[in-house]
Amino acid sequence: MVTRNRFLAWPGILFAINATINQHALRAKEGSSGPLGNLALSVMALIASYIPLFVITPTNATAASSS
Repeated sequence: MVTRNRFLAWPGILFAINATINQHALRAKEGSSGPLGNLALSVMALIASYIPLFVITPTNATAASSS
């Protein structure tokens, strides 16, 4: 998910949802962030992978028209 690959972000979401659903207090390690932190990180990675589709980048129209 570090590479902002959409095909890796979706399974990451599914694994995070699975970890959130299957959480148990007896299985939790001390000092761990927990499955909700993992879910939040996965959602943010998915959002980061889709941001380039929605961000409008300015085109350099002045250089194209002056050539």
